[in-house]
Amino acid sequence: NSVLQEKLILKLANTSTITDESMSLLKQNKSGTKSSTGMSVRNSKTLSQLKEVKEGLASLCNSVANDPANTKEDWQNEISNLLSKFDDCIQALEEPIESLDSEDAADTKSISTSETTQTEHQGKQDSLLPPAPATPAAGNESGISSSDMTATLMPLSLKDCIVKLIEKNKTSSLKSGSQLLYLYLANLSGKPDNRRYRKIFTSNESFRKVENLVGGRELLCAVGFVEDEGVLEWVPTGCTDEEISALILVKEAAAALGVLKKPDNTSPSELVRLALFKLSSSSFPPSPPSGKSENDNDDKQDPNEEIPQTPVGSSLLSPPMPKKMPFFPTPSDNLKS
Repeated sequence: NSVLQEKLILKLANTSTITDESMSLLKQNKSGTKSSTGMSVRNSKTLSQLKEVKEGLASLCNSVANDPANTKEDWQNEISNLLSKFDDCIQALEEPIESLDSEDAADTKSISTSETTQTEHQGKQDSLLPPAPATPAAGNESGISSSDMTATLMPLSLKDCIVKLIEKNKTSSLKSGSQLLYLYLANLSGKPDNRRYRKIFTSNESFRKVENLVGGRELLCAVGFVEDEGVLEWVPTGCTDEEISALILVKEAAAALGVLKKPDNTSPSELVRLALFKLSSSSFPPSPPSGKSENDNDDKQDPNEEIPQTPVGSSLLSPPMPKKMPFFPTPSDNLKS
């Protein structure tokens, strides 16, 4: 613990230095120019991310010092999460300022155009009756066929999501996004009752890796996550069997992502084969024998029909019947008694 604590303290010191440098860069910017405006926005976002990382490292140091019972796996998960945030900061700093200015200008133009169009459309509808639901018309106007719309609305299976991740993403995006997805699902499968691991905030900067990954959000939905107001929450509803099935999907997805997070020097077809093998090799627990218990209860409720309903040959698998209740009563036995 002492060695790990010293390493974390060194990382905390490096983070403080980076934060101070970002503050000095932010103060040196001059207002009134496009380049300074873009740099100010970028530095302010980066500064906020670095402060969040600094607080996370400080909290981790305190937990290591005050709670020696923490496991190495918990520390590694926390450090992996903080490292992903560091990667976001580095990517933001490496992005050219001109691209930031062009994106801001494009966003401003699109917003103003959208507001103007919406205002004109609303003015035309004020003098008319409320229109009928326009969902089919919207699909026709956009040139999307009904079959394509149905395929878009239908949720993908876990197998389809894995194949889509491999076929639709570059190696770099697949590697970084799969690492974060693996971290989410590995934590959840290990501690499914922990509320911290059951929720994913989509506004978090680290979630951008999942947003940039084609099929990443769909994979989370395929294993039981439901999105509501910027939060993806794992809320399996129903009986215990459904919760067990959802947890099995989470563990299967984590096993497949363990292959996808290391895609170097592996062809897409080989990645698909290895990932799907992880899905097929997972063993499902047998379903509980609910039918037998129901039949047994029915037999006990109707004692007159208990003996005729006993299957032939079941005595080979069942314990011997008590002496007070013969297995095959006959009318002659009743007369003798």
